[in-house]
Amino acid sequence: MRSSWEALPSDAENVWFCDEDPDTVIVFVHGLYARTKRCWLHDGKKNKRTYWPELAQNDSRIGATSIFLGGYATGIGAGDYGISDCSSQLMHALESQPDTSGRSVLDRKNIFFLCHSAGGIVVRDLLVRNTATFAPKRIELALYGSPSAGSAYADLAEPVVKFIRNKLAVQLTWNDADLVKLDRAFMDLLFSRELAISGVEYCEHLGYGVGPLRLPRVVDRASAGRYFGNLTVIPRTDHNSLVKPPGKNHPSHTHLVTDYLRFKKLATESKF
Repeated sequence: MRSSWEALPSDAENVWFCDEDPDTVIVFVHGLYARTKRCWLHDGKKNKRTYWPELAQNDSRIGATSIFLGGYATGIGAGDYGISDCSSQLMHALESQPDTSGRSVLDRKNIFFLCHSAGGIVVRDLLVRNTATFAPKRIELALYGSPSAGSAYADLAEPVVKFIRNKLAVQLTWNDADLVKLDRAFMDLLFSRELAISGVEYCEHLGYGVGPLRLPRVVDRASAGRYFGNLTVIPRTDHNSLVKPPGKNHPSHTHLVTDYLRFKKLATESKF
């Protein structure tokens, strides 16, 4: 089964995009206030659209692969739907959504999570809460602009998101108690070596705006790089364009290719 951006319904969430690899799957997980169909889309001039999962699907360097588009309820009206609710929703999809052969994401041996922004927080919570389920598997966590310690933007918007009662947005404020608790739990998980987990972290280069009107980055270096060593800043990207590569030579995508091939090689070796 192979899909395309055009074939996805506008409200697509937790769906298979392609399922050509029986052992390994890439799971794209979107961020706050995002949807699966728009989060990864570079909408270029003259209607030239590039959809990152489709770019990965068609890249000969990656080869035949399986891709699942993961998501959770987020938006202005999400209410008290917090991190744990989002990770529970995603977990249910990973274990219950069958591909064309009847196999779920959790039926794969190797799972590569590619997460944007809050998606990385949701997946870290998912791993902490479901460690026993993921223990037999090899996991890669590619975090793109994930505010692991929170975001100053969320602090600025805190009065608004509290007024509209958006719990997930409040939890993204700098050093929020729930975020700190998750950070410590995930650190403990990494040090325990209960999971065969490797990872990489990426950060946007620029804030929104132009010239002297440019704002600070949505996610700064200290928040984006906490778990896996060297943080890589993707040049000439902001928080959104970081996960909307326009072509195969864009650094966000070339890093994905390198990370995925390294992960596939690790998957042939014994657990560390």
